[in-house]
Amino acid sequence: MIITTEWYERLKGHVPDEILLLKDERGQYYLNRASENNIKYFVGNLLETPWRNYLAFGLVISSFKNLDAQTEFCYLRHLHSLFKETFKHFELTEWEEFNPNEYLYKYANGEYANHSFRTRSTYLSEYFTMADAQRHFVRSKFDELTRQTFEKYLLPETSFKMKDLRIGKKGKEESERKRKAETDAVVPMFSEIRAEAHIRFNQVIRLKKAFDDVVLKVKTEGTPLPLDFNYEESGIVGERWHFRLWDKKSFDLVNPGATTPMKSGEVPFFLEFVKAEKIVETDTDDIIDTTEPEGLWFLELAKLVLLKQFQKSTSPEQKERAVSFFKKWGYMEEDSEGIVHPFYSQHAGILTQNTYISGNQHIAEGVLIDIEPIYVATLFGMLALEMCTTSGARMNELLQINISKECMMKIINDQGPPVIRYALRMIPKGRDKEENFYVTEEVMRLITVIVKILKQHYNGNIPKLDYGYSERSHLFKDKKSYIFQYNNRAMDADALNASLKFLCHGIAFETQDGKKVYLKTHLLRHAFATQAVQGEGLPVDIVAILLHQKDYTVTKYYSRPTATQVGEAVSNWHLALAGDMDIAEVVLRTPVELDDQLQEYKDKVGTINKTLGGLCTLDRVCPVKMACLGCAAKVPQPEDKKDLEREWKYYDQREKYYRKHGITFEANKCKVAKRNIRKELKEIESIEKYRKDEGHAPTIQFS
Repeated sequence: MIITTEWYERLKGHVPDEILLLKDERGQYYLNRASENNIKYFVGNLLETPWRNYLAFGLVISSFKNLDAQTEFCYLRHLHSLFKETFKHFELTEWEEFNPNEYLYKYANGEYANHSFRTRSTYLSEYFTMADAQRHFVRSKFDELTRQTFEKYLLPETSFKMKDLRIGKKGKEESERKRKAETDAVVPMFSEIRAEAHIRFNQVIRLKKAFDDVVLKVKTEGTPLPLDFNYEESGIVGERWHFRLWDKKSFDLVNPGATTPMKSGEVPFFLEFVKAEKIVETDTDDIIDTTEPEGLWFLELAKLVLLKQFQKSTSPEQKERAVSFFKKWGYMEEDSEGIVHPFYSQHAGILTQNTYISGNQHIAEGVLIDIEPIYVATLFGMLALEMCTTSGARMNELLQINISKECMMKIINDQGPPVIRYALRMIPKGRDKEENFYVTEEVMRLITVIVKILKQHYNGNIPKLDYGYSERSHLFKDKKSYIFQYNNRAMDADALNASLKFLCHGIAFETQDGKKVYLKTHLLRHAFATQAVQGEGLPVDIVAILLHQKDYTVTKYYSRPTATQVGEAVSNWHLALAGDMDIAEVVLRTPVELDDQLQEYKDKVGTINKTLGGLCTLDRVCPVKMACLGCAAKVPQPEDKKDLEREWKYYDQREKYYRKHGITFEANKCKVAKRNIRKELKEIESIEKYRKDEGHAPTIQFS
């Protein structure tokens, strides 16, 4: 009897039994090997389509080939989209009307469906791959009589092959252009990305501590709920945040419409973000920020219930709002159909908000927050970002980090002054043995923080678990105490990607043609390679070793120059990365440091380059395309203070305009500019005090 009775019953009558009940040599049903999520997708999208039998047979063959669940899903989703576009354009209703020679050729030439070269190349490649796999399966598994039964479920052959279309090369070229354009957008902002992420990381740490302290007060003193409280954020934010602590009982009493039940085991206490208010600084400068206070960066995600999987009860209007939001921020292509959910971790306890909170978000005065999963996602997202930006590690390598002595190494160089380096031992892609991944002290600090949190979570020892990345799980048979884990389950790519996207959401960068870019581990890997070769002058063969790539031609592609080339010696790169920001504040250089930087430039070049708000000390092609605000190569000058104050007012007005009209992306860019101006104004203030003290002539008194 088939084990997945529920799915068999759902598919029966829609898909022929000879497909559903196919068995392998051991008598096991192929259907049982298919991913539950992929069968759910099939049931929800393909049951009423003319091509359901052909893709159902393809799903069975994917299970026979032991393809990972994500690859199976891509085949289903992409071929479903291809057939949907074709049948719609040519007004087809029956499968027998489908003429692959005509329709697929026209699709390849872009005569219908607004798909890119890359998308068309991918879809057609998967069609041919699936068609070949089906034929090979039928020929190798069945006798002549049985073959006739299944041949009617084969995707029809064409008179041409994929190589005849020449679209593969165009798709690859387009893909490379897109990747380099995205890399070009990211490389100049390496420091800004890391600084902003650390600021957010600290905000969540402080919020979690405040939450724990208030909960402890309620538990020990019996303080009634709801309980309002507030605290001041750091000076860089300049806001006071107001919250309200609830539990289910108190929220139900105040809000009779709160009907969604809370599942057993979910956190009984939760927060409501009520409001943020500006804190006006009076001791630093004369400019006043008149934009509306923002609060935490993720409030819009929580308010729109985007930190939760869509339910059956999710209305079409809510889904439409979500799709519009995802496309606005670049998480989905404009021509995408369906929903690609960037913030659904598919991992209990990581980012996903509990059912009670998401179900009652619409009746709350403010924004309801389940802090624990947000706290956990922020920790993991921060570690992933640090690793990607300082080592270029791949996703599967990140997920290998564990607390064993074999993984974590401290290397001490005894020749000359002692130098301590840290390395993590992981198995790179295409290898079968561990290799060194050199990391910064900040990475080790974050790992230490996460180890402490995991020990608290597990009340002691961190458990040993199966490796979470399905595509390479066959290489890791032994269970290990992985760093990226929670709730007795190792994290997979979906959970880690969701955490990274969440941490970096809203950081404003885009390609030169205005297309939004969001961070992915592989994009950061490209940016790391480009920065190392073009910015730091590191030889390609060295970068190939750092990236653990066998083929130098791949490294050359990764590191091809973009419009943004930042230069510093590689020996000082990690030190520079660690020093370009403070964990709690934007870095301010002392007057002595600024004078030294300016004098070094004068000695080297001899001429002075005037720029907005100060003097440029760069002796090479500008790597940030004259984006001078916040540039580390600029020495702010007190005599240019008015220029910076004028720029502040300009960006302040633009930010208010963009916020008013809902243009959040542009508003965030203005916010970054204002933060850089504030940093430079504070540096100017320190220079003014320094010069005043330097010119002081003491008066000698005689008794």
